Amino acid sequence: EIPSRSERLNTLFYSFEKSWAAASPDYELGHPYPGGSPEKADLSMAWNWIAERFDCLSILLEQPFKDTSWRQDLRRAWSPQRALRFGQSFPAAILGVVDQLR
Repeated sequence: EIPSRSERLNTLFYSFEKSWAAASPDYELGHPYPGGSPEKADLSMAWNWIAERFDCLSILLEQPFKDTSWRQDLRRAWSPQRALRFGQSFPAAILGVVDQLR
């Protein structure tokens, strides 16, 4: 929610989300942040500052430490192996939007 957020950045972010969901079953589309988006962006956070300064896609991945709500593994939960596979899917997600980047 940076001050200069534009329709172009919104479209790019949603395209990225769809791309990552296609690359990893552990990425949930539209999973809201607990408590909702802040009214004002904290530009002291690097990902917000980068997006604002360079008018570009900038993403914060907060690594989950518990199982997903939509694809639970009742035996192992969120394992190091799943975390590794999730991280490995990130380049494929970026490749899905690379043609939209400037």
